[in-house]
Amino acid sequence: MVAAVGGCTIADTDWRGPMRLRFAGDPGLSRCVDALAEIRRGVVEAGSGDAETAPIAGFPYLRINRFLARVGDQFDRMPADTPAFEAWVAHLRALDARATRIELANMPGDDRLRLELSLGRVTPTPVDVEVFAESCGDRLWARDLADAGRRRQLLELARVPDRYSNLARIAGFYPLTSIAASRGWDAWKDANFGSFLEPPASLPVEGTIVDWVPDTDAELLSPPDVATIVESSRDPRLGIPEPKGKDLRSLIATFAPVWRVDVTGAHDRIGTPTWPAGGERVEIDTGRPTTFTQVGHAFFGGQILLQVSYGVWFTERPHESELDILAGQLDGIIWRVTIGADGRPLVYDTIHPCGCYHLFFPSASLRRRPVADELVFDEIADVPAPAPRLEDGQRLVLWLATRSHYLVGLSTIDDGAIDGSRYAFADDNDLRSLPIPGGGRRSLFEADGLVAGTERMERFLLWPMGIASPGAMRQWGTHATAFVGRRHFDDPDLIEKAFER
Repeated sequence: MVAAVGGCTIADTDWRGPMRLRFAGDPGLSRCVDALAEIRRGVVEAGSGDAETAPIAGFPYLRINRFLARVGDQFDRMPADTPAFEAWVAHLRALDARATRIELANMPGDDRLRLELSLGRVTPTPVDVEVFAESCGDRLWARDLADAGRRRQLLELARVPDRYSNLARIAGFYPLTSIAASRGWDAWKDANFGSFLEPPASLPVEGTIVDWVPDTDAELLSPPDVATIVESSRDPRLGIPEPKGKDLRSLIATFAPVWRVDVTGAHDRIGTPTWPAGGERVEIDTGRPTTFTQVGHAFFGGQILLQVSYGVWFTERPHESELDILAGQLDGIIWRVTIGADGRPLVYDTIHPCGCYHLFFPSASLRRRPVADELVFDEIADVPAPAPRLEDGQRLVLWLATRSHYLVGLSTIDDGAIDGSRYAFADDNDLRSLPIPGGGRRSLFEADGLVAGTERMERFLLWPMGIASPGAMRQWGTHATAFVGRRHFDDPDLIEKAFER
């Protein structure tokens, strides 16, 4: 059987048969192998798969993202039996445990019952599915970690497939059609980059300027305080900064932007994605303005830097005309801050949730790397303007256009001078399992990472670029951000590929 979980394809025979043979003398572990196969099958049949992280073939209790795949590269140069390797696998294990809990929580009741009945044929006693899945994963992990051959196999397989379809590019005559896509992107930049050369306050306004500001009264951290928090939170085995609790909340509040939007209708108001009772299409509750945050990491200058992303959602991108191929349900924008070793923003970048309009705003300490000749026709790290310097006690203001929600300008403002509507913070992971009125849960995203109902007409023109449903909203970890070339928003080498000191 072939099971598509989390947007990736996994063959049960890749792991279940060999693992059962290895554990033939341990009935408990053999039952675990069968049980995990049943759980994965149940998730696929229920359509509750989660695409944020990728399963690893042959290791049904681990998942991986691009950052951890990059961290794993270091073990090609050192023995895979160090405390650092064990810490790395613990991260992979944590990703799977979280994704499995989400997938089971989002499973409709009838599918959950069928899974429990199916597991009853595998296990001798009734089980709590979540607890049993986690326990089995931990047992298999401990067994494989002690096996040198399995450690080497894991390093070979610990990769994340990219979000581009070679087949679509071949069928769509990519070498030719990419020329038109490249010219279209150049035309968009010519039409939109000029706004960054003007003072934002002089930009034309169609409706009413509304500011959404962080709902926090906490004082902004100074750069030395930020640097101290980041450095003190590093895992000594892997060097990954992992601030938690109050420290993380303080960092998120410190770099949170002001969203300044030209509002001409409900489509320009920030809200919270919700599932209506019995509804098949997600809605945006504009009565609850929320900024969804995500913590990530990047490699730069031999260090692992902390990144904080902020995302907001709008009800739609309304039609400008009957032939507007960019319009559709739901829209949004994601703003990411990469924090330098000095505790100041090193570079900012932004996309819409479709992965479109990827722009960079470097600090004064960075410059663009020269573009290699073989990449001259690819989409590169486009820089409309350098980022304004944030003085102590200031926030960045992001100026967004009406309807398109394009970022059109950047400015700074003293934190005490802000007056506007307040937005709450929420973890972006909350979108992976939203409550349904009356009971049950459902992800904002489908098993392939896309948001159902957000398709754009542009997909009929841009499919030869190899990206699934161009223009549709999609989940963290699935953002391909270049139509010409290959680039992913969660590539941890993205900044170093594009910039140097």
